[in-house]
Amino acid sequence: MADGLTGNSEVEVPIPGLLFDKVAIAREVLLADSLVAVTHATGHLGNGLGAAIKNLGMGLASRMGKLRQHASLKPTVDPQARTFCAKCLKRCPAEAIVERGGKAFIVSELCIGCGECLAVCRFDAVRHDWGTDLGLLQRREAEHALGVIQDKRDKLLILSYLVDMTKDCDCMARGQQPLQPDLGILASSDPVAADQAALDLTRERFGSSLAEAGHRRHRAVGARGEDRPGLPDLPAGKGGGVSG
Repeated sequence: MADGLTGNSEVEVPIPGLLFDKVAIAREVLLADSLVAVTHATGHLGNGLGAAIKNLGMGLASRMGKLRQHASLKPTVDPQARTFCAKCLKRCPAEAIVERGGKAFIVSELCIGCGECLAVCRFDAVRHDWGTDLGLLQRREAEHALGVIQDKRDKLLILSYLVDMTKDCDCMARGQQPLQPDLGILASSDPVAADQAALDLTRERFGSSLAEAGHRRHRAVGARGEDRPGLPDLPAGKGGGVSG
């Protein structure tokens, strides 16, 4: 674990950001001489595409950095849910979920927006308006990615695996069927270029990009997602200096 077993081995690095003037990243990442970022490209509830920018910005942020990125995203429990398995209570790191009237209830004032409850719920009881503050999430993620790579511009390799491309990211920890057939592996020194290539190749080959395919699937199951198809975090990545 690059930020330590308890997530407190971190460094705050200064960046020329629009939202942050410093971001918290894992200490071992900062100390590394070079970086090879191996990414599994998937769809993503918040970003459209979960690939290089997400892997760098969210994956290599420290625990504090992750919480800062998610801070504005607060889920709720459907009051009509018929199931109370209590799994979300056990997994909530902030102890923000309590039992009320035989149902799970999320205390908004305590919620840190990490999304663990959404990931572990198997009964579609935890809901989130994914059209809320997604642009802010994506910009936060891009600026954390900048903090990771800014001193490694000439020592960075991105490997994006366009295989087993599923609707949701691997954080969901459940079996998923691929949205699109395998394409291979992309290599780049620029995370924005790698993500753009993933979109372009899937759109060219299959008629819709991986982000667009996931977007339509999410609409079908009731999560709104971004109103615009495509890759929301690319403009944030370019504007935030993530692209070389």
